[in-house]
Amino acid sequence: MARISHSAEQIIGKLREAEVLLGQGYKIPEVSRRLDVTERSLMLPIELVRCSLRLKYSSVV
Repeated sequence: MARISHSAEQIIGKLREAEVLLGQGYKIPEVSRRLDVTERSLMLPIELVRCSLRLKYSSVV
């Protein structure tokens, strides 16, 4: 896959579209093919959200 630069608006749009597709039950590999992005590009934001949620709720005891 060739390296392509996207604007911030395009990135946000693709992440929102990925969120919809994932919510509909599609798996990461299928979503990445549909949006023409790498799987890693989708996984990084997901991992960041999980990490922030873990930090937020781990302090609640």
